[in-house]
Amino acid sequence: MFDMEIFSVKEFLNKKYTFINEPINLMESDYERALKTFVKRFSRYSNVISIYKFGSISSIGISDLDFIIILKEEPLV
Repeated sequence: MFDMEIFSVKEFLNKKYTFINEPINLMESDYERALKTFVKRFSRYSNVISIYKFGSISSIGISDLDFIIILKEEPLV
């Protein structure tokens, strides 16, 4: 199903990796502002019943915000 390679920590440390989208310096207030912007933007739609945030911010600058949006009906794509 998944093509996963299993190797030891020593093998992991010896491999060469290219990292993209490295963590950036954020504060908790940046997450709060993003949350408010997201809710404000999506609550404008008449078919949005509710917006739920789930998960947690365990590593500021790395963690993302997770949302579920409940709609009255299926969206027209």
